[in-house]
Amino acid sequence: RRGRRAAMGNHVALGHMVNCCQDVSEKLGCNHESLKFDSTAKAVMNLHSIESWNAKSLVKENLRRQGELAAKSPLRNIKVQVGLQYIQDWLAGEKNLFSKGLDFIMMNHGWSISRDDFVDCCWLMLHDPKVKDYRDQPIRVKPEDKSDLYEIFDSMDFDRSGVLSTGEWAGGCSVFFKGNTEECVKAVFDILDTEPRDGKLSQKELQEYLKPFLKAMMPETAQALQPMLLKVATEKIFEEMDNTDKDNTIDVKEMLKWTASGHNIIDSLADLIDAKVYALWMENAKDNARRNRNAFGAAQYGNDMNGMNGMNGMPGPNGPYPNNMGPGMAMGAMGSAASMGSPMHNNMGNSPGGYGQ
Repeated sequence: RRGRRAAMGNHVALGHMVNCCQDVSEKLGCNHESLKFDSTAKAVMNLHSIESWNAKSLVKENLRRQGELAAKSPLRNIKVQVGLQYIQDWLAGEKNLFSKGLDFIMMNHGWSISRDDFVDCCWLMLHDPKVKDYRDQPIRVKPEDKSDLYEIFDSMDFDRSGVLSTGEWAGGCSVFFKGNTEECVKAVFDILDTEPRDGKLSQKELQEYLKPFLKAMMPETAQALQPMLLKVATEKIFEEMDNTDKDNTIDVKEMLKWTASGHNIIDSLADLIDAKVYALWMENAKDNARRNRNAFGAAQYGNDMNGMNGMNGMPGPNGPYPNNMGPGMAMGAMGSAASMGSPMHNNMGNSPGGYGQ
């Protein structure tokens, strides 16, 4: 006989499939509760026994290391607009038709950069006489600064892929270059605004920005949830940013307003993940506890009914005798009881002049 098929693996493909089903159902006008995020994510968590976790703790070390490196790297003397634009221009010049085609096949949107390329690009920038510091002075560089560039790359490589996506190097480098909040937001926005470069971000462009950070906050045991959480996080943050004209795009003023109100990408993603996952995990725990109680109660009830039916001489589920004991077993049990000091044994076997003599 064929055994039961194994449950689908805990992989991002499962999350993508769920998202696809949700998108199709929405286009068909089907908005049943069972197809929404809470229901599907709860089912996936229960299927793979996914428990709650602390999202921000998974990127805490990266953030700490960034702070240390930013304080000593000569990149801190370069204006953020100059630095980010230099990297983008360098990538545009370095990428040939083959690498662009590879990016298309691998679905790498924007301007991705490898570890060695990042170090080469930044080292070249630090020695470029056209690049000045924020005081319009030449950049001062020490030989050991090059090794720090490798560490800077690693601190920005949140998902440990060995390649920085556009969002990773744009958002990450804004920590290392010189600039206030407004200057950093504008510089990052210009890099994210890729196709078309119209001064507005689509939901897809925002999602590409959020993807590596969210991925870094996901443990290996929760891979299937990654695409599902990315979708709901993008929708939520996009809606928060697009609160001025509600035109389904984000302009730089809206992103600035969102940031000025105290928001940031890391905390917003971590808070959303923690809240959503914890709530669903608690619901699953309560549901499982209730099912266990019901199952235990049903089993106990069955045992009680079995015993009662047998004792009353009525045929229970296992026959007319309690606990599925046949006549021989029942008599054997009675005999054992008599031989273990029952009143009958004592009175009849040991009394003077009794039958036991």
